[in-house]
Formats: sequence, C-alpha cells, structure tokens
Amino acid sequence: MVSYIGNLFDDKTIKPSINYIYPTNDDFTNHILMVGLNKYSTVENYNLYGGLLLSMGNLKWETNPVPSTLNTDYKTSSMVSAIQVGAEYKLTETLLLGVNTKYYMSDYSTTIEPTSSIKAEINHKSSYSVALGVRYSF
Repeated sequence: MVSYIGNLFDDKTIKPSINYIYPTNDDFTNHILMVGLNKYSTVENYNLYGGLLLSMGNLKWETNPVPSTLNTDYKTSSMVSAIQVGAEYKLTETLLLGVNTKYYMSDYSTTIEPTSSIKAEINHKSSYSVALGVRYSF
C-alpha cells in the first residue's frame, strides 16, 4: 500500500485538485470545498483530464416548502462526491483556457414538521455544472 501511494505521487500526470463551489438559485444555496485527484493527458497544445472529488457540503433551502409557515431556516449536510472531466488549451506555458464539467452526487434530505399536521420532505441527490475559465499555473 505504501509503495502504491508513493508511486501515485511520483506520477506527474496525476495532480491534486481543490475546488470551491457556491451553487445558488431561487431554491437553495450550497457551500462546497472539494478536494481530489485528476489524471492528465497531453495532446499537442491540449490538456485533457478526468478526476474524482470529495467534500462535505452544507445546503440551505431558501424557499419555504411548507405553505403558511414562517420558518425558512432549512439546512442539511451531506458527503458530496463528483466526477469531473475537462480540457484546457495552452495559450502560453502558464496561461490556459479551459472547459470543465462536473457531475455531483449527494444525499441532502431533511423532513420539516412545523406542526403535527404538516410535514414536508425535501431532497437533493445530484446536480451538474459546466464552466469555462482561464487558469494560471505558478
């Protein structure tokens, strides 16, 4: 096992990845700091990569899922994993233009019971993102 981990870090095509994601819409906000590893391949001026990311996410629903109640503080946490793939084009040796897509898997769920006669379950299991960006390498 130690030999395998040592070889993993000697492989220059495997690189760490740190992502802060702040998805938000009318229904919820989510704060996720993800860490993981990407496997890179280079074809001419392009870097192609795929990887796995893990995190603990905190989700807060912004809308009130239970009509006629005043409580809107619905928060839950979940382990979040993601699969990502992307491509980067080398503009210079340190500046890259890229596209990235991620598919997130989570298990955000909570039950809201503001009164004994009202009950609502809210769930969020998966999502995806697509991003365009510029990356600078130090």
